[in-house]
Amino acid sequence: LNERHWTLALKACRRAGQWQRALELLDLKEASGFALELLDFNLVIATCATASIVSAEQFRAASALIARLEAAGFAPDVETFEPLLRALNMAGRGEAALELFGEMRRAGIEHTPVTYSHLVCAQQISGDPVACLAAFDAMNMEGVEPDQAAYRAALDASIQSGDEERAREIAAAGVALRAGDVAERCRGRRLAAHARVRRAREGGERRERRARAMTCQN
Repeated sequence: LNERHWTLALKACRRAGQWQRALELLDLKEASGFALELLDFNLVIATCATASIVSAEQFRAASALIARLEAAGFAPDVETFEPLLRALNMAGRGEAALELFGEMRRAGIEHTPVTYSHLVCAQQISGDPVACLAAFDAMNMEGVEPDQAAYRAALDASIQSGDEERAREIAAAGVALRAGDVAERCRGRRLAAHARVRRAREGGERRERRARAMTCQN
């Protein structure tokens, strides 16, 4: 076996999502007398974060690997953290994504459109439009060009918060939506809210009528 064989084996684990096997291979490579490289750690971390739903155990394993690579004298890079940010984005774990984002900043890692997009989208999926727009604004202030996912998350956040003017600004800046589309989406949200109120009111009236009928029967 040589370095190439170990790398191919770890990549195969990543493609298959076999994170426990990847951890075993990492330990086996070290026990076999091969020096571990940053690429090895990054591949296993990415494997831990490769799943439609990443478990708490997988996140703990990835965090332990970051501590382990730092103890081995390596400095984590954007490839170390990006898979974890992506997983937190998919899970809608906004606070955890913000913490990891801060950890990257403290490590001196320069954020990219992709990592910032994961942060913005994670806040929106978690249901926090204020945090989403704050992350989107920070992205622009730092001169990082938002991608379409970030624009759309910020657009949805502005609509969710009822700021139609902000929604139009975001759409004009980068989302391929006409102003009329934005207005229609805002109108649809208002109509949905009105419909919920109407259904609640009608439900209350029905319950009141049933109560009166039961009173008359008695």
